Amino acid sequence: PHRLVWFWPAFLLATCHDNPHRIVVWLTITMGIGQVLGQCATPAWYSWMADLVPESIRGRFWGTRQTFLSGAFLVYTALCSWLLDWFADHHPGSGTGFTILLVFAAILGAADILIHGFVPEPGPQLQLTKPRPWVRIMAPLRLADFRWTTLAMSAWTFACGLTGPFTAVYMRNNLQLSYSQIGALSIVASVGAVAMAIPIGRLLDRFGGRTCAIVIAALCPLLTFAWFAVQPPDTEVVWRFWSLSLPRSLALCMLGSLLVRDPKDTLEV
Repeated sequence: PHRLVWFWPAFLLATCHDNPHRIVVWLTITMGIGQVLGQCATPAWYSWMADLVPESIRGRFWGTRQTFLSGAFLVYTALCSWLLDWFADHHPGSGTGFTILLVFAAILGAADILIHGFVPEPGPQLQLTKPRPWVRIMAPLRLADFRWTTLAMSAWTFACGLTGPFTAVYMRNNLQLSYSQIGALSIVASVGAVAMAIPIGRLLDRFGGRTCAIVIAALCPLLTFAWFAVQPPDTEVVWRFWSLSLPRSLALCMLGSLLVRDPKDTLEV
């Protein structure tokens, strides 16, 4: 359900594109509902994967998986950016490009979930006695590692969630970047993920999740300081490829994105 809810904003964009205020309100509500539904399944997902993937190869497995995911994200981002630019040039203000992408995202997102129905797993073991729900909820909180990991992930998610939604708006309105240029920033980050996911997975297996998470979480924020060097408006082009030109400000941000890895990914592993 947390993937299928994205059909609703797609419907609004197709029918109420002349009322952006209503779309923003409902989009915010949809994102909130989708996040709540998604997080309801997260504990079961972690528990399930911990049962299926042996601990001795867990880092390498998730590193390889992240490489494939990042590669697919790279291609998809490039196609999405081109599609949005095409509609912005030929049908400005229509919202058709976003409608198409949201529909595809909802369909492919739901398919991604349903595919896991084919993953074999051991049969459940019947328990003669079950503790009370409150006891089961409070049991993980008695573990210091669980408390600190939860606090760290909550702080990181809150910090990214507080600024993240405004980044693309800032680049679009203040830096006058096209959707393809904004997409290039995500593509470069995916290239870095493809290149580093497997090596980081091997480091996880060798040195453990705690050590790797601390080092990565300490280094990642330093690379985002490139944003302080951005001075809009920036028209100086440092690289041109076909119809895509990269301003100096974007090139600086891309350099940081090429090296940054999300500490939350390491914590999840």
